[in-house]
Amino acid sequence: MEITAISQEEFEEVDGKRTHRRPLLETLKNLEVGDGIRTPCTWNHGHGGCRGTSYAHQTVRNEHKGKKVKTTCRDKELFVLRVE
Repeated sequence: MEITAISQEEFEEVDGKRTHRRPLLETLKNLEVGDGIRTPCTWNHGHGGCRGTSYAHQTVRNEHKGKKVKTTCRDKELFVLRVE
């Protein structure tokens, strides 16, 4: 049996987590009320819809209790607006 070492980045890419999302995470954490962003959507779009919208809501909720965003994904572009 052959065993090959891999990096954390290689694992996360295969596992579906993208390290290039780190800048988005930081941007979402720093949004002020009334601020919005638009970015290409790299998430899967299956039966549950866009996972990027869920990611944005979860990130803001985890970072700031009681704070909210509105999200939409259109034509593989993710839009996020901080509302509270």
